[in-house]
Amino acid sequence: MPVPRVSALAAGFRGGASGDAPSGSPGVHGKSRGGGLSGVLAALIAALFLLLLPGCRGPGAGAASLRGADPRPVLRVGTVADFPPLAFVRDGKWFGFEADCAGLLAERLGRRLEWRAYPASGLEPALRGGEIDIAMAGCTVTPGLRATLDFSRPYLAAGLSVLARAGRASHYPTAQDIHAAAVPVGVLRGSRAETYARRYLPRADLRVFDTADAAVSALRGGQTELYLDEAPRLWDIARRDPSHLGLAPAQMDCAEYAWAFAVSVPTLREAANQALDAWLQDGTLDLLLRPWLPVTR
Repeated sequence: MPVPRVSALAAGFRGGASGDAPSGSPGVHGKSRGGGLSGVLAALIAALFLLLLPGCRGPGAGAASLRGADPRPVLRVGTVADFPPLAFVRDGKWFGFEADCAGLLAERLGRRLEWRAYPASGLEPALRGGEIDIAMAGCTVTPGLRATLDFSRPYLAAGLSVLARAGRASHYPTAQDIHAAAVPVGVLRGSRAETYARRYLPRADLRVFDTADAAVSALRGGQTELYLDEAPRLWDIARRDPSHLGLAPAQMDCAEYAWAFAVSVPTLREAANQALDAWLQDGTLDLLLRPWLPVTR
């Protein structure tokens, strides 16, 4: 069965993302798309998320009281706290597609959920050092990471996209146009986008930033012409400010997103794969994705 794919330029999409996260169960509302869910089953899953909501709380008082009261073993989930619409914190609570998945997976495994936030470069050492059990942070599967980590089955196909100021986005209709552009291009330090840009954008004046906010500010201010990053992040940024920012039509590549594990925990990886297989078959994965990203099959 095909993995859902981000359709980053989908028009008219409206859903919960970092600017307007749902106030109730994060990420579950509306009817499912052609994934085999009936309206009744969708309602049952939405009700389940209302029951699971305490397990999706962030590092606030609610999480502390839960740790004191819940005797179940912990599922320690590592993520990047500033990657909307996949994972982000607002008012001490976690939202996003990965947050929804983590809550449902923890309940399926009979564990209580504990979030641990890291910079992107800290996730691999945290896994190998046993600080976390699973990384759910929009991890892309690369040959280099496969040499040191295990991965679940892919749950999403996306890729690198390019953000520009609204009046400039249409000037870069193809990947070849971007490859040939002799303009300042922003990327995040240590990211897959930085590696890609250094290899395929030889004429670009590369500007490296530590945060997405800094990269977007430079783009708005005209210090850069383009900002290269993962499609889900850039789609969310453009969605929140369509009058000033827009996605260039080109998608630079395609990558598979999966959850990462230390190689020493194959049992947990297999349990996660079983969950993803079940969610893909019965439509739950579509239901989880729909509020956060425009996806197609």
